[in-house]
Amino acid sequence: MSGAGDERRVRVVYRRVGARGGSNGSTPPEPLEVSVGRSASEDVARAVARDVRPYLLSPVYRVVIEEGGRSGYVLCGVRTGGEFVIENFA
Repeated sequence: MSGAGDERRVRVVYRRVGARGGSNGSTPPEPLEVSVGRSASEDVARAVARDVRPYLLSPVYRVVIEEGGRSGYVLCGVRTGGEFVIENFA
């Protein structure tokens, strides 16, 4: 279990999500601020999965954090359902 001193905040900035969140001239979702602990990639992936659900047509999707933890994408079957970057935040 991580202590309070292990937590930090990151900001997820979406480039696009699904057909209604940044594609075809639409506005991407607002940035998401996430508190993360030692399992930062897992914490971010869980938070993004909850946040992007309303923008996706596919009921089955997976959030992938790229190696290095600075970006990620939403995978809907064999297609990319979204892309985002992860920024450090106070």
